[in-house]
Amino acid sequence: MQLKPFLLDAWIDQYEHDIEFNLAASTGPTWTVNDILALADDETRHHAFLNHKLVYGHPCRRRQFA
Repeated sequence: MQLKPFLLDAWIDQYEHDIEFNLAASTGPTWTVNDILALADDETRHHAFLNHKLVYGHPCRRRQFA
């Protein structure tokens, strides 16, 4: 099957490498845990939990895929 190129992907492939802030990305920047902890003050750094919130999706859509 031959699909038409997705224009947003083509645009991102062309321009994403030479920009300071990629506002078209679906993800944020890649940081190490140390990079993130360096943003916090000492008190917060020693009591911080790093986790990712689960995304459950809309109940209607989940029933459709179940």
